[in-house]
Amino acid sequence: MTTENIVFNGSANDPEDGTLTGGALIWTSDVDGQLGTGESITTSLSAGQHTISLTATDSQGASGVGTAIITVEALNLPPEASITSPVAGQSFETGVNIAFTGTGTDPEEGSLTGASLVWTSDFDGQIGTRQSFSASLSAGSHIVTLTVTDSRQAEAAVSISITVAAPVPTATLAPTATPVPQPAPLPAREAGLALSLFTGTATLNGYLVPGWNSGYRLGSGLLRAGGDRGCG
Repeated sequence: MTTENIVFNGSANDPEDGTLTGGALIWTSDVDGQLGTGESITTSLSAGQHTISLTATDSQGASGVGTAIITVEALNLPPEASITSPVAGQSFETGVNIAFTGTGTDPEEGSLTGASLVWTSDFDGQIGTRQSFSASLSAGSHIVTLTVTDSRQAEAAVSISITVAAPVPTATLAPTATPVPQPAPLPAREAGLALSLFTGTATLNGYLVPGWNSGYRLGSGLLRAGGDRGCG
């Protein structure tokens, strides 16, 4: 694996020839071999430690060498982020825990875990870390973002939109009381008269007695009245 381009600059002076240029200056790496010629070159190197040599040769074939040791780190490719749950456009109720699941995969480090995965909502801020967790969100439209970061701080992010709403209230009917009919009051009777029920109306001692079946006894005699007839 190669790295980004590196610029190399060098110079050489000869007592007889003066400043040496072009093919008189050769750049090499003990790992990658010859890199180029001239006072300045731009090239990439493979990852690892290199001994860089600049060899200067004059017109008589005499040469001199200058060296430098450098370490080249591998090119850090960014990771990839993916959200598997929830699904974009999904709706939830407030107070309900939502399952969040996602992954982060790095070309050099493989599967990323723990705090390398950070979940945020544009409405509620940071809501969790790790590959999987559950949380409830406030009511509203949320853009949920999973950001994954490798050990060399290269990162990637993916986002989805979900909606959280308050539950719809359910109407509950109040119980209705059914009135219990009360019987009509019995008519007043005079002292010494026994009362029994009857149907219809009667007049007794000048009083109209509606809706009752009554017999009035006086001593051993029985007086009955029914309909609109008077008592005899």
